[in-house]
Amino acid sequence: MLGKAKKGTCETCGKSNRSLRRLDSGQWVCHTCLREIRPARTKADAPLGTIRRLQAAGFHVDDYASKDEVQRLGAIEHLRREGVRLSELATTEQINAALSSVSREWYDKIAGVSRTQRLVRKLDRGDQLFPVRAPRNRYDPNAIKLLNEDGDQVGWIRAEANGSMSQDMDKGVYHEVFVKEITSQGQRLLGVNIRIVKYPNRRTRPAVANPEMPVATRITPLLPLAQFQLNRPLGRDTSLDEWHATWSITCEAYSDSMQRESETVAAVGMDFIVSHD
Repeated sequence: MLGKAKKGTCETCGKSNRSLRRLDSGQWVCHTCLREIRPARTKADAPLGTIRRLQAAGFHVDDYASKDEVQRLGAIEHLRREGVRLSELATTEQINAALSSVSREWYDKIAGVSRTQRLVRKLDRGDQLFPVRAPRNRYDPNAIKLLNEDGDQVGWIRAEANGSMSQDMDKGVYHEVFVKEITSQGQRLLGVNIRIVKYPNRRTRPAVANPEMPVATRITPLLPLAQFQLNRPLGRDTSLDEWHATWSITCEAYSDSMQRESETVAAVGMDFIVSHD
């Protein structure tokens, strides 16, 4: 692992006014000598940025670790963030067993984007989308809408893939949806590939009632869901009175079964209102 850079005299070639890097041995060398000391990176090596992130997180990983090794350590890092205590020496079988109990992910594409191309063109890789159940859909009671951060509907989870996901959402199982790729670049109609992550052991208390059915949704996307429910935009130019009115309407939409959580949800909502006023 290399230390921070500085200007000075290289301890290998003796040239002055060089940009130096500190080796693990404590020696300061210039970039020219460093290329002679350390071999060139190959396609089998993991990205150096990913390796640096793991090193900063406390993992003992070499600068030339393979992609498979870095992927293994990345899975361990993910599990630790989810509260699973797993050794850095854990085997692939142990990691897979832990992942199956913490999260499961799969890839799909968004349906119904031919009518939302204006919104699709604003999406970038990695953007989060928010799933919302639509059980009153006349064509599919398992329908799941996908909203962007502004509360606009980008499309739907495909009907062929929404059955088990809709049942899990109705039970409060937490899901995350991210844009993986924008397809058909340069053509008239763009498509969107998505990554869906399911957390079987994580439950979420309702943050806002769906206009069609009070199903469990994440507290974080309060703004897009509230805008969707009230059919009006909310932003930094919204007055504090409007935010309070919006929150009151949202709370009134809760079913009786949600009242036990009202104090907690209201506290979170007020924090959200103050931070966006």
